[in-house]
Amino acid sequence: MGLTLASSRTRGGEFALYTIFGMTTINFGIYVKFGLRIIVKFLNKHNDTKIQIPNDAMLHDLASCVKAQYPDLDDVWCTLDCLQCPIQAAPDTEIQNMFYTSWQSGHYVTHVFVFAVCSRWHYSNLLVSLARINSQ
Repeated sequence: MGLTLASSRTRGGEFALYTIFGMTTINFGIYVKFGLRIIVKFLNKHNDTKIQIPNDAMLHDLASCVKAQYPDLDDVWCTLDCLQCPIQAAPDTEIQNMFYTSWQSGHYVTHVFVFAVCSRWHYSNLLVSLARINSQ
């Protein structure tokens, strides 16, 4: 389990984990997959840890919490704002230099995810509402 958890939290190369846990590449992959299967089986057996959509009463409670934070978003029960998803950078430094804009950290795309109670939210409606929120 320690190997699986360490591999899920390590951002660097896996070579360091091979050395720490004294494993080869093949053994490492087998044990990580085995550990992940154990974690998934364990989490699926317990109702509190299952990933599932909340019931209607909980959806409306969550929607009222989001409404308190973002008044322009109606019937939205969950938001993820400023979620930074890493994107691939050019492997060659010469190619990467062509895109250099003095940015000093990683390459990310920033997303906003909104989950609505009903399906009346469309991407264009969301953009208008978010533009109104950001301009305040």
